Amino acid sequence: MTPVEGPREVARRRRGEGGLPRRRLLDAAVGLLGELDSPESLTLRLVARRAGVPAAGAYSHFADLDDLIGAVLADRHADLAAGMELAARATTEPLDELAARTRAYVHWGLEHPGHYRVVFEGRIPTDVTREPAAGEGTAMLECVAASLAGACDDGEGPPAEPSDTRWRAGLLLWTGLHGIVSLRIDTRAVDWPDVDDMLADLLVAHSRLPRDRVRRAVRRAAGGPARALHGDVAID
Repeated sequence: MTPVEGPREVARRRRGEGGLPRRRLLDAAVGLLGELDSPESLTLRLVARRAGVPAAGAYSHFADLDDLIGAVLADRHADLAAGMELAARATTEPLDELAARTRAYVHWGLEHPGHYRVVFEGRIPTDVTREPAAGEGTAMLECVAASLAGACDDGEGPPAEPSDTRWRAGLLLWTGLHGIVSLRIDTRAVDWPDVDDMLADLLVAHSRLPRDRVRRAVRRAAGGPARALHGDVAID
Protein backbone atom coordinates (compact mmCIF):
# COMPACT_ATOMS: atom_id res chain seq x y z
CA MET A 1 0.00 0.00 0.00
CA THR A 2 1.31 3.43 -0.91
CA PRO A 3 1.71 5.61 2.20
CA VAL A 4 -0.54 8.64 2.35
CA GLU A 5 1.30 11.96 2.58
CA GLY A 6 -0.02 14.65 4.86
CA PRO A 7 -0.04 18.33 3.88
CA ARG A 8 3.34 18.96 5.52
CA GLU A 9 5.03 16.09 3.64
CA VAL A 10 3.55 17.22 0.34
CA ALA A 11 4.75 20.78 0.90
CA ARG A 12 8.24 19.58 1.83
CA ARG A 13 8.49 17.36 -1.25
CA ARG A 14 7.34 20.16 -3.54
CA ARG A 15 9.92 22.53 -2.12
CA GLY A 16 12.62 19.86 -2.49
CA GLU A 17 13.62 20.10 1.17
CA GLY A 18 13.19 16.41 1.87
CA GLY A 19 15.32 15.21 -1.06
CA LEU A 20 18.38 17.46 -0.83
CA PRO A 21 18.06 18.46 -4.49
CA ARG A 22 21.61 19.78 -4.88
CA ARG A 23 23.03 16.45 -3.73
CA ARG A 24 20.65 14.58 -6.01
CA LEU A 25 21.69 16.74 -8.96
CA LEU A 26 25.37 16.08 -8.32
CA ASP A 27 24.80 12.33 -8.03
CA ALA A 28 22.64 12.28 -11.16
CA ALA A 29 25.28 14.17 -13.16
CA VAL A 30 28.03 11.75 -12.13
CA GLY A 31 25.83 8.78 -13.00
CA LEU A 32 24.92 10.14 -16.42
CA LEU A 33 28.50 11.08 -17.28
CA GLY A 34 29.54 7.52 -16.52
CA GLU A 35 26.76 6.07 -18.68
CA LEU A 36 26.39 8.32 -21.70
CA ASP A 37 28.19 7.31 -24.90
CA SER A 38 29.05 10.97 -25.42
CA PRO A 39 29.44 13.38 -22.49
CA GLU A 40 28.47 16.18 -24.90
CA SER A 41 24.87 14.94 -24.75
CA LEU A 42 24.65 15.92 -21.10
CA THR A 43 22.34 18.85 -20.36
CA LEU A 44 21.17 20.43 -17.15
CA ARG A 45 17.60 19.46 -18.01
CA LEU A 46 18.62 15.82 -18.47
CA VAL A 47 20.36 15.85 -15.10
CA ALA A 48 17.30 17.43 -13.49
CA ARG A 49 15.07 14.74 -14.98
CA ARG A 50 17.32 11.96 -13.65
CA ALA A 51 17.43 13.60 -10.22
CA GLY A 52 13.68 14.11 -10.07
CA VAL A 53 14.13 17.84 -9.69
CA PRO A 54 12.19 20.42 -11.76
CA ALA A 55 14.39 22.03 -14.41
CA ALA A 56 13.71 25.46 -12.96
CA GLY A 57 14.81 24.14 -9.57
CA ALA A 58 18.10 22.91 -11.04
CA TYR A 59 18.91 26.43 -12.17
CA SER A 60 18.41 27.67 -8.64
CA HIS A 61 21.42 25.53 -7.63
CA PHE A 62 23.65 25.81 -10.71
CA ALA A 63 23.89 28.74 -13.10
CA ASP A 64 24.64 26.53 -16.11
CA LEU A 65 26.19 23.22 -17.12
CA ASP A 66 29.72 24.54 -16.54
CA ASP A 67 28.78 25.39 -12.98
CA LEU A 68 27.33 21.91 -12.42
CA ILE A 69 30.36 20.11 -13.89
CA GLY A 70 32.69 22.23 -11.79
CA ALA A 71 30.74 21.30 -8.68
CA VAL A 72 30.78 17.61 -9.64
CA LEU A 73 34.56 17.59 -10.07
CA ALA A 74 35.16 19.46 -6.82
CA ASP A 75 32.72 17.24 -4.94
CA ARG A 76 34.25 13.94 -6.14
CA HIS A 77 37.80 15.21 -5.60
CA ALA A 78 36.83 16.22 -2.07
CA ASP A 79 35.27 12.83 -1.37
CA LEU A 80 38.39 10.97 -2.54
CA ALA A 81 40.76 13.33 -0.74
CA ALA A 82 38.77 13.00 2.50
CA GLY A 83 38.95 9.21 2.30
CA MET A 84 42.70 9.30 1.72
CA GLU A 85 43.23 11.74 4.58
CA LEU A 86 41.05 9.73 6.94
CA ALA A 87 43.03 6.58 6.16
CA ALA A 88 46.35 8.40 6.63
CA ARG A 89 45.33 9.91 9.97
CA ALA A 90 44.74 6.46 11.40
CA THR A 91 48.47 5.68 11.09
CA THR A 92 51.52 6.58 13.17
CA GLU A 93 54.40 5.48 10.93
CA PRO A 94 55.40 7.11 7.61
CA LEU A 95 55.32 3.86 5.64
CA ASP A 96 51.90 3.01 7.06
CA GLU A 97 50.70 6.47 6.01
CA LEU A 98 51.92 5.91 2.46
CA ALA A 99 50.26 2.50 2.28
CA ALA A 100 46.99 3.76 3.76
CA ARG A 101 46.80 6.86 1.56
CA THR A 102 47.55 5.02 -1.69
CA ARG A 103 45.30 2.08 -0.84
CA ALA A 104 42.42 4.46 -0.17
CA TYR A 105 42.97 6.01 -3.61
CA VAL A 106 43.01 2.68 -5.44
CA HIS A 107 39.98 1.24 -3.68
CA TRP A 108 37.95 4.44 -4.07
CA GLY A 109 38.53 4.27 -7.82
CA LEU A 110 37.63 0.59 -8.08
CA GLU A 111 34.52 1.02 -5.93
CA HIS A 112 33.36 4.10 -7.88
CA PRO A 113 34.42 3.44 -11.50
CA GLY A 114 31.97 5.93 -12.98
CA HIS A 115 33.10 8.66 -10.60
CA TYR A 116 36.74 7.85 -11.28
CA ARG A 117 36.28 8.17 -15.04
CA VAL A 118 34.59 11.53 -14.61
CA VAL A 119 37.33 12.94 -12.39
CA PHE A 120 40.45 11.47 -13.98
CA GLU A 121 39.58 10.30 -17.49
CA GLY A 122 37.91 13.34 -19.00
CA ARG A 123 34.34 12.07 -19.00
CA ILE A 124 32.99 15.61 -19.21
CA PRO A 125 31.70 17.66 -22.16
CA THR A 126 34.57 19.11 -24.20
CA ASP A 127 32.96 22.55 -24.33
CA VAL A 128 33.08 23.00 -20.56
CA THR A 129 35.24 26.08 -20.13
CA ARG A 130 36.36 25.78 -16.52
CA GLU A 131 38.38 23.17 -14.65
CA PRO A 132 37.89 24.18 -11.03
CA ALA A 133 39.15 20.85 -9.66
CA ALA A 134 42.72 21.39 -10.87
CA GLY A 135 43.75 22.76 -7.47
CA GLU A 136 42.35 19.73 -5.69
CA GLY A 137 44.33 17.45 -8.02
CA THR A 138 47.54 19.32 -7.28
CA ALA A 139 46.95 19.05 -3.53
CA MET A 140 46.35 15.31 -3.87
CA LEU A 141 49.59 14.89 -5.80
CA GLU A 142 51.51 16.85 -3.18
CA CYS A 143 50.13 14.60 -0.43
CA VAL A 144 51.16 11.46 -2.31
CA ALA A 145 54.64 12.91 -2.95
CA ALA A 146 55.04 13.91 0.70
CA SER A 147 53.96 10.47 1.92
CA LEU A 148 56.40 8.75 -0.41
CA ALA A 149 59.24 11.03 0.66
CA GLY A 150 58.39 10.54 4.33
CA ALA A 151 58.43 6.76 4.02
CA CYS A 152 61.76 6.79 2.19
CA ASP A 153 63.40 9.23 4.63
CA ASP A 154 62.21 7.25 7.63
CA GLY A 155 63.20 3.80 6.49
CA GLU A 156 65.73 1.92 4.42
CA GLY A 157 64.99 3.66 1.16
CA PRO A 158 67.27 5.95 -0.87
CA PRO A 159 68.66 9.17 0.66
CA ALA A 160 66.55 12.32 0.79
CA GLU A 161 66.24 14.11 -2.55
CA PRO A 162 65.60 17.73 -3.62
CA SER A 163 61.97 18.86 -3.55
CA ASP A 164 61.57 18.89 -7.34
CA THR A 165 62.84 15.31 -7.52
CA ARG A 166 60.43 14.30 -4.77
CA TRP A 167 57.56 15.91 -6.66
CA ARG A 168 58.45 13.96 -9.79
CA ALA A 169 58.72 10.75 -7.76
CA GLY A 170 55.23 11.41 -6.39
CA LEU A 171 53.92 12.09 -9.88
CA LEU A 172 55.32 8.80 -11.15
CA LEU A 173 53.77 6.94 -8.23
CA TRP A 174 50.40 8.59 -8.89
CA THR A 175 50.73 7.53 -12.54
CA GLY A 176 51.18 3.95 -11.36
CA LEU A 177 48.18 4.17 -9.04
CA HIS A 178 46.08 5.51 -11.89
CA GLY A 179 47.26 2.67 -14.09
CA ILE A 180 46.13 0.06 -11.55
CA VAL A 181 42.68 1.61 -11.25
CA SER A 182 42.10 2.46 -14.89
CA LEU A 183 43.33 -0.81 -16.35
CA ARG A 184 41.45 -2.94 -13.84
CA ILE A 185 38.25 -1.03 -14.61
CA ASP A 186 38.53 -1.19 -18.40
CA THR A 187 40.53 -4.35 -19.16
CA ARG A 188 38.46 -7.35 -18.18
CA ALA A 189 40.35 -9.95 -20.27
CA VAL A 190 43.36 -9.95 -17.93
CA ASP A 191 43.45 -12.32 -14.96
CA TRP A 192 44.44 -9.58 -12.53
CA PRO A 193 46.24 -10.51 -9.30
CA ASP A 194 44.95 -9.30 -5.95
CA VAL A 195 44.78 -5.50 -6.01
CA ASP A 196 46.61 -5.12 -2.69
CA ASP A 197 49.38 -7.37 -3.99
CA MET A 198 49.71 -5.05 -6.99
CA LEU A 199 49.75 -1.99 -4.75
CA ALA A 200 52.47 -3.48 -2.55
CA ASP A 201 54.63 -4.27 -5.58
CA LEU A 202 54.14 -0.75 -6.92
CA LEU A 203 55.15 0.81 -3.60
CA VAL A 204 58.22 -1.41 -3.40
CA ALA A 205 59.27 -0.30 -6.88
CA HIS A 206 58.84 3.40 -6.09
CA SER A 207 60.14 3.48 -2.53
CA ARG A 208 62.87 0.84 -2.86
CA LEU A 209 62.02 -0.21 0.66
CA PRO A 210 62.27 -3.86 1.75
CA ARG A 211 59.48 -5.90 0.24
CA ASP A 212 58.33 -7.52 3.47
CA ARG A 213 58.00 -4.15 5.25
CA VAL A 214 55.89 -2.70 2.46
CA ARG A 215 53.65 -5.74 2.28
CA ARG A 216 53.02 -5.64 6.01
CA ALA A 217 52.11 -1.96 5.76
CA VAL A 218 49.62 -2.60 2.96
CA ARG A 219 48.01 -5.38 4.98
CA ARG A 220 47.74 -3.11 8.00
CA ALA A 221 46.08 -0.53 5.78
CA ALA A 222 43.59 -3.18 4.70
CA GLY A 223 42.74 -3.78 8.35
CA GLY A 224 43.47 -7.48 8.19
CA PRO A 225 46.23 -9.96 8.98
CA ALA A 226 49.41 -9.71 6.93
CA ARG A 227 48.88 -12.87 4.92
CA ALA A 228 51.50 -14.22 2.56
CA LEU A 229 51.80 -12.50 -0.82
CA HIS A 230 53.02 -14.19 -4.00
CA GLY A 231 53.95 -17.37 -2.15
CA ASP A 232 56.07 -15.71 0.56
CA VAL A 233 56.11 -16.98 4.12
CA ALA A 234 53.14 -15.64 6.06
CA ILE A 235 53.85 -12.59 8.22
CA ASP A 236 52.11 -12.40 11.60
